[in-house]
Amino acid sequence: MVTKNKIRKIAVYIIKDNGNPTLFVQKILDPLLPISLSDKTVLIKPNLLKAKDPLAVTSPWLILECAKILVDRGASVIVADSPAFGTAERVIKHLGIYDKLTSLGAKICTLKGPKRVKIEGLNIAVGISEIALKADIILNIPRLKAHCQMGITCGVKNLYGTVVGFRKALYHMLYGKKKEYFSKLIIGVVQKLPPTITLVDATIAMHKKGPTGGEAIKLSLLASSESPFAVDTAIYKIIPGTVFDELCFPIMNPRDIHLKTPFILPYPLEPITFSPFRFLKGRIKSMAKKII
Repeated sequence: MVTKNKIRKIAVYIIKDNGNPTLFVQKILDPLLPISLSDKTVLIKPNLLKAKDPLAVTSPWLILECAKILVDRGASVIVADSPAFGTAERVIKHLGIYDKLTSLGAKICTLKGPKRVKIEGLNIAVGISEIALKADIILNIPRLKAHCQMGITCGVKNLYGTVVGFRKALYHMLYGKKKEYFSKLIIGVVQKLPPTITLVDATIAMHKKGPTGGEAIKLSLLASSESPFAVDTAIYKIIPGTVFDELCFPIMNPRDIHLKTPFILPYPLEPITFSPFRFLKGRIKSMAKKII
């Protein structure tokens, strides 16, 4: 019988902005990164959902600071995502950090090369990018956002972005009506990935609406963990509240963080499923952007 004292605590590191971007990021990543990353390929997986909505994507300064730290430790760095529209390269250029990243030696690309991976407990194989599957480590950097279907999108949901291209929307359409099934699908994708460090960009979050078109709320926080489930749980405690007895907080405890402005969740939530018309409209729009 496992006693309560034998439960392994999962560390979640939470810090407030100290005015120095480099030290801010170093302090949150140092406890989780190996000293040397020589001969390791690290995939930085930001949220690059939509170029023209700056709140819908991970803060460009944070992507750049993470890349610098990883390169300094000897890693081969890839910055990649599978945007809803366009390419990762186009979004990164729009954010103004393309040249800075490439000058560091980082490779920027769209997550491609779907490999069908069977999800345990579900009768489905999901097309996950080989780029993500072959990485030694994934540094998952979501921006904290409200989500009109899920309530909040954070670490776990951002890793669903390793599913290639239109397949993400397709699975929404096919399985969205079965909330428990769809949730297991997202969790199953995360469990198939290499070791992952999640760093939540909660400096300026999006609330009231999302994952696009929401309003900014300044939280001035970063949070990190080796477990996306753990860091999401801590974030939920800061915002709507949850139980987190199996977590520990070496720097700041969510109980000690009091938001001056309340984070407002979307209500009521929209259906998780996409209509066939919305799916086809998205595919046509995506193909048109590639032609342009």
